[in-house]
Amino acid sequence: MIKHSYKQQKVGHKIIRYLHKGKNGKPLVFSNAFGFSPHLYTEVIDELVNKGYEVVSPAIAGIYFANQPNTVKDCAEVIADFCDKIKLDEYYMAGHSTGGGIALLVGNYSSNVKKAIAFNPILLGKYTFFGLAKTQLVLSKEVKFLAGFLYNVARNPKAIKNTIVLTLDIARFNYNSFSVAVRSKILYGEKDEFGFNLDQRMEKELKEFNPNLEVKRFPDYGHMWPLHKPKEAVKEISDFLIR
Repeated sequence: MIKHSYKQQKVGHKIIRYLHKGKNGKPLVFSNAFGFSPHLYTEVIDELVNKGYEVVSPAIAGIYFANQPNTVKDCAEVIADFCDKIKLDEYYMAGHSTGGGIALLVGNYSSNVKKAIAFNPILLGKYTFFGLAKTQLVLSKEVKFLAGFLYNVARNPKAIKNTIVLTLDIARFNYNSFSVAVRSKILYGEKDEFGFNLDQRMEKELKEFNPNLEVKRFPDYGHMWPLHKPKEAVKEISDFLIR
């Protein structure tokens, strides 16, 4: 297994911690889910590196909370600035859940994004704060998430405020409030446990707003499927990016 260690990069007044693995490969920036950290995607990152990608994964969206962005669009803009700082000239974006929504938006802030791919992104429906609170209870069954979340809150009590602010921002988003600037693909597990729904009507309207967006459905998969099926997730990424 490839060993992971975090680097740091200052972006404005923010300190971004990130993983950087792979040499001389095709640059790919992976954005984690809300409350997760990049090293929870170890199997996905390792598989991407083995497939010839240079993977950069900044800790964004509710993890390592100090000086982090507080809105989804801010997260996307900071990732674009971050990639400029570390001198990524051209790169692909990929992400999961909140990170998937962020990945779809980064191309709005940088012309260096070639394509974007998102696993069950959160920007596909109208959610209430209480609905999102319910998803956190479901997500707490993922022991790795819960342990990491509590650890980071203990390290930085301000995390609670940041978490509430970002959660409220997610609650305000909906599928027709964002535009996708580059050719993009959504990989959607239809058994999403958290109610991040993408029905046929929503998919049709989403594509009307974003004609360069395609959707692939997985009827038997849930919200966490890229973590549970990393090889299949990476194959989907590679098949789309090399086209």
